[in-house]
Amino acid sequence: MLRLAPGAPNQAKMREEIDLTHDDQAIMNQALASLDKGYDVVLLTDDNFAAVTAEHFGLPVRVLPTHWLKEPEADDSVKELARKDAEIARLKAAEPMLQLRFTDQAGTKIERLDVTMKRYLSVPSDKVDRLVERVTALAPMAELTPTQLKEASKPQSPGKGFDISSIAYPDDSMMPLTQIAIDKYEDDYRKWVSGVRSKYRRVPCGMEPPTRLAAGSFLPAEHGLTAGCGRAC
Repeated sequence: MLRLAPGAPNQAKMREEIDLTHDDQAIMNQALASLDKGYDVVLLTDDNFAAVTAEHFGLPVRVLPTHWLKEPEADDSVKELARKDAEIARLKAAEPMLQLRFTDQAGTKIERLDVTMKRYLSVPSDKVDRLVERVTALAPMAELTPTQLKEASKPQSPGKGFDISSIAYPDDSMMPLTQIAIDKYEDDYRKWVSGVRSKYRRVPCGMEPPTRLAAGSFLPAEHGLTAGCGRAC
């Protein structure tokens, strides 16, 4: 029950230690005035410090549970966001609703669609190994050895200056084959075989992977695989 306190506000201190300039203590002072007149007065607060102060002055107090409190007042930015959310919801509600339906040639509505899809299993590992073996058999890694450089003869001097035409080169026009080039070729070949294996693993069983290969050569290994046909399974 809520009652309105009778009479004019009390301006005199009901306790010597009360500070009337303090809002909480001014309220306590008014409550103490009613209490001293015989009214049943209880101070309700959610402030623990105010509750301790009221008990110090001899004023009955009850701490409010948190679910009694109102929600914090929203500031202007929160109110503006709520307004915009409400406006967005209103605009979405006004949007047209699209519906799809399927009909046959006679115009009868189709309630159900049955679709059959063919799925292929991946190529088994043992068949992948056999396919890779066929690839490496058709395009084997070449066995290369470094080219021995020929010792150039000493340039001859005509007596006037240096005769560069007398510098000797190897008889053939091929660049010498170094061990570094051979190592790179072998590494590229292994990478190419690994790529072939990876491609066969991704080919579904029943599809036609490329298996026709060009003859082995000294060209880079990735040029050895050409488009072809042949069933994997």
